[in-house]
Amino acid sequence: MAIVPNLSTGQVDRPYTTPNRANAGPPGVSQYAGEIVYDSTAKICIVNIGSPTVPMWAPWNYGWMSS
Repeated sequence: MAIVPNLSTGQVDRPYTTPNRANAGPPGVSQYAGEIVYDSTAKICIVNIGSPTVPMWAPWNYGWMSS
């Protein structure tokens, strides 16, 4: 079972497949493992595949899955 933050806007939780936040470049820390961030500089979504304190950012597309 995964623990995910409640990102409710008051009515419905945002889908896990949408970016959690936007940032100019990859953030130095992640809010949680697997966080999806929109990089407004490169205009792509990236996902944290490392730990929250030492993130490793990888390009992310809808339907992306690790194997």
